[in-house]
Amino acid sequence: MSNRNDFTNNDTKFTGVKGITLPGGSTAQRAVTAEVGTLRYNSELGFTEQYNIDGWSGIAPPPLVTTISPTSFNGESGTTITVNGSNFDTTASVQFILPGAVAVGAAVTTRISSSQLTATVPRDLLASESPAGVRVTNGSGLTSILETVLTFADVPVFTTAAGSIGTIYDSSRGSTAHLATLAATDGGGGSIVSYAIFANALPAGLSLNTTTGAISGTANAVGSDTTSSFTVRATDNAGNTTDRAFSITVRAPVVQSFTSVGTTSFSVPTGVIAARVLVIAGGGSGGTRNSGYASGGTDGGSGAGAGGMIDHPALPLTPGGSVTVTVGAGAPSNFSPTQTPGSQGGPSVFSSLTAIGGGYGGCGPLSPNPGGPGGSGGGEGSGGGTSGGVGARGVGVQPAQPGDSGTFGYGFPGGDCGPAAMNFTGSGGGGASTRGTDGSSSRPGAGGNGRSSDVTGSAVTRAGGGGGGSHISTDVGNNSGPGGGGSGGGNGNTNGSPGSTNTGGGGAGGPGGTGSGGAGGGGGPGVVIIRY
Repeated sequence: MSNRNDFTNNDTKFTGVKGITLPGGSTAQRAVTAEVGTLRYNSELGFTEQYNIDGWSGIAPPPLVTTISPTSFNGESGTTITVNGSNFDTTASVQFILPGAVAVGAAVTTRISSSQLTATVPRDLLASESPAGVRVTNGSGLTSILETVLTFADVPVFTTAAGSIGTIYDSSRGSTAHLATLAATDGGGGSIVSYAIFANALPAGLSLNTTTGAISGTANAVGSDTTSSFTVRATDNAGNTTDRAFSITVRAPVVQSFTSVGTTSFSVPTGVIAARVLVIAGGGSGGTRNSGYASGGTDGGSGAGAGGMIDHPALPLTPGGSVTVTVGAGAPSNFSPTQTPGSQGGPSVFSSLTAIGGGYGGCGPLSPNPGGPGGSGGGEGSGGGTSGGVGARGVGVQPAQPGDSGTFGYGFPGGDCGPAAMNFTGSGGGGASTRGTDGSSSRPGAGGNGRSSDVTGSAVTRAGGGGGGSHISTDVGNNSGPGGGGSGGGNGNTNGSPGSTNTGGGGAGGPGGTGSGGAGGGGGPGVVIIRY
């Protein structure tokens, strides 16, 4: 049997294939002092350690740093550097070693695996601090350093701030001039060679100029506000690159309607440089019937013209500015037992655009009061007879207005009446698309057609002329100008109907007949609609 002396001062030999189990525990559980040469397993750090003349130290393979990525960047804090190598333990940390052996610890070190770490640059690094080494220190205290491997401030640096570079409103989709052109400089004195979309994509319809960094094109329309996020890479003539994330928002159409008569203002949103604008003035009122001619009062009053219509596709605006908006009133209903012309509608205004109120309807007979001029003109007085040298139809003056008010303006004259005679009906007032039709002894003139606009997203016809009045009762209600014009009054006391609200429609002429009198219809109020 062996005794203690057999092992004292003799070498111990372990055999077998399974190994030996060392005493182990956490760092806090190890002895403060121990005999030199004592071995134990540190369960907290994950390696075997020994006690030597300097105290406890790990027995573990050292870390090895082989490569990093990227090897150059613009020195910005928060940049992530990937460190590749081997033997990185769970407590490994990364330091950036600057000239003069200045060590700057990473803000965050993340262990991906035993062969890869990521480290976040803790502060902006200066050109004078380049190049830097990268050092990895394991929990054992063992280290590995890759010298002068990381350079900075000689790669492209974006001067365009990250994040949103603009909002494109629907009315501005055809022009991206208000968006910032992406720009970068090279800190090492080189030049920027190209820009490229590195991740994701621009809004559909836009493209990036790879040489200048400018974004251009016509963004596709969207049904709801859509933000596109993308990353652009700038590359210099040395092949160094820098990436930056941006976004562009394309807005769905915003439609705002002003329908209340009077003056107010519109505040232009930031980013809106233009808007489609529809401006329609108030319609005129129709002329009254004649109640005195030949004791029968058989002539009808003429219809009034619609308010002038302006449909501007892209009116320039000042972002953040304020624009005056006026909605013109329709001319009031015109009641009189005698022959009386109507009155003109009120103008509508948006910024530099002014729509002229609709011209009034004329009346007769013989020595008639002619139709009045306006955005669209009123019909000639019934029984006036241009061949007799008296009376005249109202002129549509909107297209003759100066500037955009005329360039994008619409208005047509009223209709004529025939020779002076009894039993004449009224002529129609002009509309935004056609003139009013002529009156005759057998049929009242119809109001001129209005014009369609899809400014709201749906096609709607507005600014129709008022129909002429008649002594023929069967003509009631069938001669309004499409687009809100009133229908002429018929035999007796049926009044001419008014133009529709917020269409600028012309009022209809009053009826002829043996009754005590009938009114010419009032004009419809105007409207201002903007889309951006």
